[in-house]
Amino acid sequence: ITDFTVLDLLAKIYFEERNDSKSILLYERLLKNKPQSLHYLKTLSDLYFRIKDFEKAAQCYEKLCLFSPDYTQEIIPKCEELVRCSDSYITRSILIKLYSKNCDIDKMIFEIKKLINIHASDSENIEKLINEVLVIFPEQTELLLLKAKVFFLLKRHVEGLMILKSHASQKKFTRELIQLLEYLTLQTVDDVTIYGFAYSLLFDLYFQKKVYKKCMHCIDQAILNSIKRFEDTSVDIYIIKLLEVLPEFKNHLSFQLFQFHFNNSHDSKLAPLIPALLKTEFAYKALSIMSKSLVRQKKYKKAHAFLLNEIHKFPHDKHLNNVLRSVHNKCQIKTTSPSQSDYEKGLIHLNKHSFLHA
Repeated sequence: ITDFTVLDLLAKIYFEERNDSKSILLYERLLKNKPQSLHYLKTLSDLYFRIKDFEKAAQCYEKLCLFSPDYTQEIIPKCEELVRCSDSYITRSILIKLYSKNCDIDKMIFEIKKLINIHASDSENIEKLINEVLVIFPEQTELLLLKAKVFFLLKRHVEGLMILKSHASQKKFTRELIQLLEYLTLQTVDDVTIYGFAYSLLFDLYFQKKVYKKCMHCIDQAILNSIKRFEDTSVDIYIIKLLEVLPEFKNHLSFQLFQFHFNNSHDSKLAPLIPALLKTEFAYKALSIMSKSLVRQKKYKKAHAFLLNEIHKFPHDKHLNNVLRSVHNKCQIKTTSPSQSDYEKGLIHLNKHSFLHA
């Protein structure tokens, strides 16, 4: 049949008889002939909904709003019902576009968040969708933050971080910024400078909110991951900044500063810190690190003397004893036969169970 008047009549008969498959075939042919027919689009959307082809129904609704924007208010509730029936990417993305056309920003943002959470595998399409919406709302910060989240999902970490950095001063969105940065720090990233960038922004946000213990966590993670810089600033500057506001954690932060200098071969900066650390709960770790630093500098005799002077605090520690033996061998210290007094002193140490000194 090529007469479209006859086709239209037949399509109506099949529709009323609920012969949906034949009715759809005919209305699709009619729509190809008149692609902007609102009647055919509305009828087809109802038919697709009836056979539970929700994605095609949503696409018909989208075209309806495109050809006749006045239909948007009427179509939105129907699209919302489609999303409740089928939470596919297509149905939800079309609903988001309709919300944007209707300037319903809160609902639009809510649906984009859901889209990201449910359809993370479609991140490339979500980015395109957000870009479309940003044409209408270019200054919408929440949209830009969601775009940063999508960049993180796409492993485009630097682009995402640049968005966060440009909005870091907006206190209204501090919570969202922190959540995104915390999300990033939990991801596997090849380039350690990405972590440095993320932790620098996190540190500043926590510091502004006076959540200093969270700041300390940023420092701990920087040391653990051997991060040298928080963006353009050396990590030790941040540690010193934190020492000023957290005197009760002086020992912990001083040790982190000590470890930072060791990790970055700032050996000359270790000596001024070691005396105070040897009086803290970090004495053992500091002793081990200091001896490694001296060995790294090939100052074997100094390392030997340092260890021998301090090791009495840990007389039964196998690790430090092994380090001492290793340093002793590198020093090539020549030993002579012990005198009678040495022998007697050795016996006294044995009786006291101070085996190393014996």
